[in-house]
Amino acid sequence: MHRSRKPAPPRLKGGATKKAKHSEESFIMQYRCCHNKPHPIQLAPNITVYAGSLMSGVLESREVASFDYLVALTHIRDAGLLSAYEDYLWEGIAYHDSSKSLWDTFKGFILYTPIRDLDVLPFDVYYTQLNAIKRLLDKKKKVLIFCDGGHGRTGYILSGLAALYRVNNPVGYIRKKYCELAVETHAQEQHVQRLGEYLSEAHRIKGS
Repeated sequence: MHRSRKPAPPRLKGGATKKAKHSEESFIMQYRCCHNKPHPIQLAPNITVYAGSLMSGVLESREVASFDYLVALTHIRDAGLLSAYEDYLWEGIAYHDSSKSLWDTFKGFILYTPIRDLDVLPFDVYYTQLNAIKRLLDKKKKVLIFCDGGHGRTGYILSGLAALYRVNNPVGYIRKKYCELAVETHAQEQHVQRLGEYLSEAHRIKGS
């Protein structure tokens, strides 16, 4: 019995196919790292939070020394990575003046809120952590939020903060003011939506 074969995808220069080329471009777009310097996002009058990408070098900015709090979202998946991560995060990040590291100059606090890549927090933990960050912002503390690429987990937290500050369409707002690739998964979007519904209901009950 004769079976017809699908035509092979057209090849590009260097032997790559259009399909492979498209996949490569999609991968690069999805994992393109975000801001390499603390990027300001205004959430309310006189309330600004900052965010960026660890892999892009956001912690290499001299401005980091001026922050009161760093919110680190990168999850340490196994204990063997902890030492290397700590080295990278604290000892291995040099400023333009190579004699000074982040550890030597940053005198603030670190809030470690581990989230696995493309994942979400339990909703009650999400709500608690967001309110903890909001209290810092309300006290005019300077806060920098970051994960590896600066998109999914960072966008997820930023959008939750925007919801707490009653911003309309929090995810859309963060994608406009911070990065169009912010918030990477449906689960992350659903959490932000659920938070908005919860806040609206709480406001309705309080006002009744």
